Amino acid sequence: MKILVPSYVVKFDLTDNQHVLLALMLGIQNKIGRGAHNEEYLFHANDIRFILNTHANPWGEHPEMKPLHQVINFSTYNEFNWGLSFNKKLKEVWEDKNVREFNRLKEAWVEINDIRAITNWCFLIGRLADKNLIHEDGGLFYHSGKKPKLPSYLWKQLINTDGR
Repeated sequence: MKILVPSYVVKFDLTDNQHVLLALMLGIQNKIGRGAHNEEYLFHANDIRFILNTHANPWGEHPEMKPLHQVINFSTYNEFNWGLSFNKKLKEVWEDKNVREFNRLKEAWVEINDIRAITNWCFLIGRLADKNLIHEDGGLFYHSGKKPKLPSYLWKQLINTDGR
C-alpha cells in the first residue's frame, strides 16, 4: 500500500510503522490547513507506542526511536503526554501567499508492506475523517456516530492501495 509522508523523510531508513506515524502527522497538518506544519501535535504516549509497535520512550538511546529523532522533534510533558513536531531544519515547504493549499509540507509516496502498519493506517484514515477530531482548546474530542466523507487527500491514498 502507498501512503503520503513528508518528502524530507524518504531519504531516512524508517520502518513501515514509523511511516504511518508520519503520515498521520501529515494528515493532521492537511486537516488543520495553512501553516500547520509549524505546530506541535499532542498525543497520548500509548497511542504513539501502539502505532510504532514498541514500548520504547522517546528519550534515551532506544534503537526503535533513534531514526524518528532525525525526522521529528519529541517533547515529553509527562509519561503519558508527548508532543511531536516536524523537524524545522529538514522539512520542505510549499509556500505561496495567494494559494490556500500552499504553505504546507511537500509530500512523497512511500510503500508500506507490513500488515499491522497497513491495518493501523486504515483505522487512522477513518479517525482523520472525523470533523471533530482536532481541538485547539484541549477539550475532549467529541466523536459522533456519523460517517463523514473523506477529504480528497485521504481518498488519494485509498485509491493507491492497489499499488498504482
